[in-house]
Amino acid sequence: MAFGFPAYHQEKIDLTIPRNKIFSFLEPIIGSFSWSILESTENQMLVRTKDRLLSEHIEYVRITILPSGSIQVRSECEYFLTCFDWGRNKKNVRKLQSAIHGILSQMRE
Repeated sequence: MAFGFPAYHQEKIDLTIPRNKIFSFLEPIIGSFSWSILESTENQMLVRTKDRLLSEHIEYVRITILPSGSIQVRSECEYFLTCFDWGRNKKNVRKLQSAIHGILSQMRE
C-alpha cells in the first residue's frame, strides 16, 4: 500500500524489444485490460485504468521508454488528495509487468 500525494507505485521493466516497437507491442496488452490510451508520444504513453463514469477509483499509468530501452511504469491515483491507494497502483504495475513477461516468454519458445 502506497502513501503519498497522490499515492503511486513505480517500477522499471527490462525489455528485449527494439525501442521503436515498444508501444506497438504494449497497445494490445493495454487493450486487453480495457484501459484507455489517453496520449502517446515518441517516448511516453499515458493510460487511464478505468472509465471515469463507471468507477470512483481511477489511476493513470505513465509508461516511459528509457534510453536503455527499458520502460519505467508509474501508476498514480487520479485525485491529488488520495494519499492511500490500498495497493491498487502496485497491482496495476504488476499486472502490466506480468502480461509483458508472459508474452515475451511465449515469443522465446
